[in-house]
Amino acid sequence: MKRFISTILAFLMLFSVLACTTAYADDGSSQDGVVDNRKKKSTSATDNTSAAAEFSEEDFEVNVHFYQPEYSSPRYYITVTNNSQATVQVKGELTAKDKYGNPLDMESLRIRALGPGETQISYCSFYGTSDIQDVDISLTYQMEDYYYPVVGDFEVSKVLNNNNVTIVVTNNGALNAQYVEAYALFFDESGNVIDVASEYVCDNHSVLKPGKTLAAQLNTEFDTYDHAEVYFSGKSDGSDSSGISELLMSNFSVVEYPFVSGDTTYWCMAIKNKTDKDAGVFLNAIAYDKDGYIVGADSTYIDVIGAFQTSICHFTFNYVDDIDRIEYMISADTDIRYKDILHSLSYKKTVNNKNVILTITNTGSKDAEFTKAYVLFFDEDGDLVECTNTYFGDENSKIKSGASITKEISSYKEFETVEIYLVAQAAD
Repeated sequence: MKRFISTILAFLMLFSVLACTTAYADDGSSQDGVVDNRKKKSTSATDNTSAAAEFSEEDFEVNVHFYQPEYSSPRYYITVTNNSQATVQVKGELTAKDKYGNPLDMESLRIRALGPGETQISYCSFYGTSDIQDVDISLTYQMEDYYYPVVGDFEVSKVLNNNNVTIVVTNNGALNAQYVEAYALFFDESGNVIDVASEYVCDNHSVLKPGKTLAAQLNTEFDTYDHAEVYFSGKSDGSDSSGISELLMSNFSVVEYPFVSGDTTYWCMAIKNKTDKDAGVFLNAIAYDKDGYIVGADSTYIDVIGAFQTSICHFTFNYVDDIDRIEYMISADTDIRYKDILHSLSYKKTVNNKNVILTITNTGSKDAEFTKAYVLFFDEDGDLVECTNTYFGDENSKIKSGASITKEISSYKEFETVEIYLVAQAAD
């Protein structure tokens, strides 16, 4: 079952290859604000009704988009729509050829767990290969024998902004959607791909849990793009979210510290764990302007916050400088890899006119790993004017038991007061 598509590079650079079949309107907006690639009963690990389904090559719709980054090798983005009742995996081989038809390079790609009615995306790039004139694409299809489909269970909305597409994704299925990655293809008015962005839409366990909603911001440097199309890749090994001990958001208190630097908005989140358990914390935020429109999104996490300890992380909203507020969710659980070390770290600071001299000491019996200090500089009105974070550690990224490390952290803006927050962990 092979499918060969021969594309000529020069032709691809002038014209877009066939537009992908998606649930988007012609203007690039989602129909009714929601993209639902498949409306069917959710596939579960005990109800894989497609296992015996038959399929043929004609059941799959394939579209190819060529993209030439300014300073990188050409990329070929391939979407495959499954019009059969089977769950399949797709394997592809792409062969680049010169003007004489001689092979120059070969790359491969794979799509796992492409369910009935689903569209998924994959791509490859011919790194370091020049003078490509033709590309032969060979796709083969076979029954998926391990993973389960999840992309078709996503409910998706998207918002077009000047320099990004912000998506909000809900997993309406019964299974953990694993390694979910969203791709945004940005087009000019002639239908050519002028930029591509991708972001993972999953938590710190690399899953989008059943019933959960996460947002992501897919950036482009082109604020004059004509339209954008969004596609996903993802799969499940059949697991769900049962058995994970989650903590409520009410178990944490948060102090927000937003500030703008250039064309980027940073939103620092100082988080206190009010429980007697060490917890890993994942946060996802949607940013809104003063009129209530979605303008961006981001995710961040802290590997471990000890019982009754306070730590910090930050959201980064690139190309977004008009944020009025954010709405965020906290997902926290005790299924963590690292142990708390914050209780063993102390610091001393000396505040000067333009900098802070900071010394961090590990008074505990375990080494502190990947210790990071956030230094927040405030003006006389109490407004955050600058936030700097830097790692403290030896050549092995550790502050060993009993050791101290000192660094100078400078501010490019005038400040009146300083606050310090630490992030650190210890090996289990």
